[in-house]
Amino acid sequence: MSRELEAIGDGLSTWLKRLGLADADLFFTLVAAWPGAVGEPWQSSAEPVMLAEGELTVRVHNRASIRVLSYGVTDLIDRLNEAVQQPAVASVRLVGPAPSA
Repeated sequence: MSRELEAIGDGLSTWLKRLGLADADLFFTLVAAWPGAVGEPWQSSAEPVMLAEGELTVRVHNRASIRVLSYGVTDLIDRLNEAVQQPAVASVRLVGPAPSA
């Protein structure tokens, strides 16, 4: 059973890398740390959506907030890296809300 789970884990890791989500475990750690680490206005205005090669993509709930939040990106990077105790995030890309379906 253990070997089967290892094989599944290896296959999942390969699949995530192909999708550009090689840092999936680290991303989920960042998501869990987000509420306590980032503070306001990040906590209520945005959410992390992807981490790839050190770039964290953050979806901002309101397009008008992108400019305001852009001034706090350096502090956000510092807070998140401190929360996960490693230099996981090197840059942040802010994106607007998803289009309505």
